[in-house]
Amino acid sequence: MSDQEKTPESEQVQESVQEAVGKNEGISEAVRKITVDALSKKHLDTESIRSTARDVLEGAKMGAVNDGGKVKAAFQQVTEGLDEALAQSAEASKLAIEETAGRIQDFSKTDLKRVLDELSGLEDLFIETISEAARSSQGVASETFNDLVNHAKNNGTAVGKRIASDVSVLREKLGQAGKEQASEITDAARSFSANVASAASGFLAGIAETLQESGKK
Repeated sequence: MSDQEKTPESEQVQESVQEAVGKNEGISEAVRKITVDALSKKHLDTESIRSTARDVLEGAKMGAVNDGGKVKAAFQQVTEGLDEALAQSAEASKLAIEETAGRIQDFSKTDLKRVLDELSGLEDLFIETISEAARSSQGVASETFNDLVNHAKNNGTAVGKRIASDVSVLREKLGQAGKEQASEITDAARSFSANVASAASGFLAGIAETLQESGKK
């Protein structure tokens, strides 16, 4: 992300992650909270998730000290926290799809396929974003991000496991509900994806609030 494209929200995420990495304590949990909080303030769509993930990894690079061992440990914790946050965003999306489908009786199978495809693509998005960070880094940072990509591909991710469960449940529960034809679809149904993204943000905001409260305790 170039300086011209940065927003105050983007800078806040980067700075918060940078600070968390600099403290070198509880990085994974801090990153999870930062990511969930940032996503809960947006429409929870693919582009919002991608840009937030990029901000998280950029903040990690900004906060990394010039020590190979510490860089590797810090980046591993950052990606773990990001992974868990994306898993929670997948959970929020599942709840939102169920709620939206319950309110909009005339959504089409095309609508359902689109939102399920987006949900299914979250693990690929996570891995692709780490790959981008590897390409834009040098030395130990690039090597570490590449190692994390390979580990994710070989061993799976938290978000991938969450998605596998959620998509299977949703396809079984809603697979027969959508209409084959879109000719009679209402205006509300045409914005099925937008409604899901909006509802998911609401569910994720609840998760963010719970995380904040648990942190205070």
